[in-house]
Amino acid sequence: MKHVAYSLLALTISFCSIACESTFEPIDESKGYNFSMYGTLNVEADTQWVRVMPVGETLIPSDSSSNGTVVTITRVSTGDTTVMNDSLFVFRYGQALAWNYWTTEKIYPNEVYRIDARNPEGKTSFAIVETPSQLEHPLVQYSGPDARGIAKGSYSKVFVEVSVKYIVEFPLTVTTEKVKFSLLNNVEYSNEGNYSVSIPNGIIGISSVFKIPESRFRIVGSELIIASGGKDWPDLSNLSEEEIFLPESVKNVENGVGLVAGVALLRMPLKSCYNDEGVHIPCEPLN
Repeated sequence: MKHVAYSLLALTISFCSIACESTFEPIDESKGYNFSMYGTLNVEADTQWVRVMPVGETLIPSDSSSNGTVVTITRVSTGDTTVMNDSLFVFRYGQALAWNYWTTEKIYPNEVYRIDARNPEGKTSFAIVETPSQLEHPLVQYSGPDARGIAKGSYSKVFVEVSVKYIVEFPLTVTTEKVKFSLLNNVEYSNEGNYSVSIPNGIIGISSVFKIPESRFRIVGSELIIASGGKDWPDLSNLSEEEIFLPESVKNVENGVGLVAGVALLRMPLKSCYNDEGVHIPCEPLN
């Protein structure tokens, strides 16, 4: 089985990078597009973030004044609506700005949410998001010295991301770097609803990425990332890389462009955990 998953953050960054090219044409407003919206609703997180930007003549705005956009999130089953807080993010030494909207409102699993954006003139865009079930915390067995291990658990849906992230320190230059390896192809699913994922030797992988011997670096932090997606998680398996990054190829935003998807994403410490009786147990997540 082929599994293809792209980070929504990566999609957003790549889309913004394309927009900086002089040959890129802005989104056609005549199609009725009012806002671009990118983000996830993570049932495992305590804070949700969605980037909402008005569609205009430029995709990299530099005006830091408020555009008056109001973004709300509604739990459809109850009708409860929350106004999301706005935060201005500055990139490229002040040359590019983006509005991110956030809330600490609890996001429930197996629910439908609606995210609405409205400007002072009454123009709107919205996205309907379905959240997946929460994930069972995996049982991790990990050997630190040679940076390898295995994680096991049960699943209700095939994962959209399984990866391991390391924080690497380089003593000679007194610097640190983060490096991430996808483990999606290492996941084995059973007919009984269980899975296991092997975690290969991270030292060998890091040495290959930075092209230096293992004596010149050390791992100072690590985590396992596991995520399953809701029904709106995009199937990108039949799209080329060029098609994936076109604004209209992957979207669930009405009267706009972009994608807001439901996800259950866990960040687990990459270590073996035991209770007071010495029994091997799942670790507490880092979320």
